[in-house]
Amino acid sequence: MLSYLRVAASIAAVLVWSAACAEAADRVNLVYVNDWPPPGGQMSVDQLNTLGSSDFTHVVFAYVNICEPGASGFCPPVDRLELKLNGQPVYGPGGATVGSLQNAVRLLGRSKDVYFSFGGAEHPRTWDYLARADDETVEKVALRLLTFMDNYGFAGIDLDIWKPVTGLTDGYVRLLSSLLRHFPELDFSSSPYSNALVGAGDPASIKWQRCAMEGIGAEPIWFNRKYYGDAFTADIPRTAGDDLAPFACAMPDGSSHQLRVAAEKLVPVLATGDGTLPPSLATCTTTGATPFYEPCATVASTIVSDYAGVPGAAVWRHMNIKYLEEYAREIGVAIGGTP
Repeated sequence: MLSYLRVAASIAAVLVWSAACAEAADRVNLVYVNDWPPPGGQMSVDQLNTLGSSDFTHVVFAYVNICEPGASGFCPPVDRLELKLNGQPVYGPGGATVGSLQNAVRLLGRSKDVYFSFGGAEHPRTWDYLARADDETVEKVALRLLTFMDNYGFAGIDLDIWKPVTGLTDGYVRLLSSLLRHFPELDFSSSPYSNALVGAGDPASIKWQRCAMEGIGAEPIWFNRKYYGDAFTADIPRTAGDDLAPFACAMPDGSSHQLRVAAEKLVPVLATGDGTLPPSLATCTTTGATPFYEPCATVASTIVSDYAGVPGAAVWRHMNIKYLEEYAREIGVAIGGTP
């Protein structure tokens, strides 16, 4: 009888441990890399290696585009469209992959899911281009993005729309529809961002993006919701609750649906030095304290605790974090993903 109880207790312990490991494995500890990997960008080889061995679970390279940055950014004709990551072409002569980017994605991909983000606040012309382009051009852009993803071994695509110069928003829906038409199993996320000047009807808002996806039957893996910079609020966890509340969505056929963003789809994006926290804690650090990044860790743990299902947290961006390894570990512990 005693041996049976011991075996039963051991089995129970294994099951509890397995469940905890499964939950930890599902946690999202994401970092944006707004750079070109070494050589070619500001990131050093040591930073890349540290990133690769860190507790981050996901990495997003930002941003890939087809137009130059700025409100007057040049967009080339369709026969000369070229994908660029942070201003650098992602293909060399003859369409060859670029070794530094290929090697970085491979290194990081050994232990993490690596994505790239398309668009960004500094490239509003990209979304104007897609809104005005004919269907054939949108298809070509979608296929090039999918080919780029496949050539380099990216796990998926993040879409980041801010404010198109012309105010046209069709480019977002048209591109997403085309991507999913060619690759229905595509893992994609979207990166909403809002402030006092951005209402629920703005394409940068989480509600607009959720509504747009509903209209075409699209389901993201999650929304990387940015809570920093101009989007800063003094109470980020409360704002996260507002983002999860039901809202009315006007559908293309004129009907109205009550929608909501599921907690499982919300990944709060924080930042160090970009106004995530009150000015006194703007760098997200506490001098001489352990853990060093307690302010951001506290925000992340509060959101995960208050809203059951939220999978984790993200951070913008790697170059703002002085101690990458420590930050990743402390956030991992805060969200329950790092033992």
